[in-house]
Amino acid sequence: MIRIVKPVLRNMVIDLEETVSFQVIRNDRRMCISAVESPHPVRYTMVEGSEGEFPSGASSKVLLAWGPEKLREEVFERAPYERHTPNTITTLEELKESIAKTLDQGYILSFEERSLGSAALAVPVFGSEGSLVGAICVSGVLERMSKEFLRMAVPYSIERAKELSRMFGCSNSFIE
Repeated sequence: MIRIVKPVLRNMVIDLEETVSFQVIRNDRRMCISAVESPHPVRYTMVEGSEGEFPSGASSKVLLAWGPEKLREEVFERAPYERHTPNTITTLEELKESIAKTLDQGYILSFEERSLGSAALAVPVFGSEGSLVGAICVSGVLERMSKEFLRMAVPYSIERAKELSRMFGCSNSFIE
């Protein structure tokens, strides 16, 4: 899987100049299995092998939205959630709204939800029969993740996710 994902992440970092990672569900947590860091000296860092708790962050919303219903229900039962910043989603209602928005848009944005000064964009990657494989997450410093940047980065990231989905055996009819 990493051999398939890593070249796509590298190209995304060349084009976007922000850190790009690939997150998967591991038991009841999310795990970064591949990451390529931004070339900027001030950057958001994602460590390969690192794990995080649901539901904070953009990749968590994507993984919960398209992941197993059992996991979603387990995370719902843990509400209220730990606050990391003033923007952290802490209630079940907020989480359900965010997941619904993720499903509706096909991606999610997160601004200073897990750490101050950071922003992220996450999109799903699917495999055969439309099963969730993981999430591509573009993470960066809030000041660089501007509206102009996101207008370009969202469709670009969706296209890269479609490309990876095809590589993982997802049918074109499902992707579109």
